[in-house]
Amino acid sequence: MTRRSFGAVRRLPSGRWQARYWDVATATHLAAPVTFPTKTDANAWLAERQTEGRRGVVYDARAAKKTVHALVREHLDTAAAIGDLKPKTLDGYESLLRACIDGDPIATISVATLRARDVREWLTRLRQRRLSASRVRQAYRLVSAVCRRAVRDDVIPRNPCDGVELPRLPEARARFLETDEMDRLLAACPDEAQRAFLLTLAYGGLRWGEAAALRVRDVDLRHGTVRVDESLSAATDPRTGRHTLIFQSPKSRQSRTITVPTVVLEALRQRVDALPLNPDRLLWTTRTGGPLRYSSWKRWVWDGSVERAKLDAVNPHDLRRTCASHMFAMGFTVPEVQQHLGHADPSVTLAVYTQVTQGRARGAKARWDRYLNTAVSAPSPPASARARRAE
Repeated sequence: MTRRSFGAVRRLPSGRWQARYWDVATATHLAAPVTFPTKTDANAWLAERQTEGRRGVVYDARAAKKTVHALVREHLDTAAAIGDLKPKTLDGYESLLRACIDGDPIATISVATLRARDVREWLTRLRQRRLSASRVRQAYRLVSAVCRRAVRDDVIPRNPCDGVELPRLPEARARFLETDEMDRLLAACPDEAQRAFLLTLAYGGLRWGEAAALRVRDVDLRHGTVRVDESLSAATDPRTGRHTLIFQSPKSRQSRTITVPTVVLEALRQRVDALPLNPDRLLWTTRTGGPLRYSSWKRWVWDGSVERAKLDAVNPHDLRRTCASHMFAMGFTVPEVQQHLGHADPSVTLAVYTQVTQGRARGAKARWDRYLNTAVSAPSPPASARARRAE
């Protein structure tokens, strides 16, 4: 062991060099999480630790030895214990851990030795497995968040995920339904209660889970408003591990009250009148009276209605975009649309606005053609009329 003013280095039988120093806080010797190819590298590591100690920054060398998998697991367990993440969000992160980290070489790399190169190679492997760009970006954000927390906890000096290039997302779909398309969809839905549900999605702008969680008490028929304070989704119950339906706060974690147009209000009025007098009763349920489940509802209501209406490339979320498109067309401002839709971040509303304007721009050619063809094919006025205009 070669001693110096701070710490010590020694050469191992393998030929590599180990560095360690005395940690006053824990009263133990802390070794570097990795060994070094040269003595110079080992001394340089000690010099960095000494400089950090003089600045009052002391990194946790023991925690730095933890693998990426261990830190992600610890992060999710902590989030579940304190309720920091919603069950559906936590369920998604667990899926990312299983599908994108478990079994990959990045899982066994210690956070102290993780470099941007390792992150890039990991993302490349995910793409080679034909995972979508969206899925890869989600996995990256999870690992980056864990590393960012490690930086805050003084485990590592910097986030190795910073600056790593991500796969580009495909061009966002800009599908929304015109009024005549919405009329066809409603006419194709054989169930009157579900027509009210579709109207609430399209002209109320609620997320599917928010509409499915509406109760009688949430509808104010006198003032024409709807209170959105719950959302229904399917997720794994952390207590039982079973996949179940869960009522939780909306996506933005904030309740909101929205004003709905008369056509939606009348549909809701008929729906409330058809139900027993119970403020806590759900507006829409299954045939057996239970809460709706998205996958079953899509097969039971949506798919058949879309097919009968002869609508192409449309999904339930497009109804929410439909509401935004009408609000922008009527002159509502971005903050007004943001509050109505319940977006926590205005950039999300701006993204919807961009999609809507792009979608309408793509239809501009057809509108021009219809207009010009009509103008060209219009009959010429009689000669007497032309003469009167000339005069």
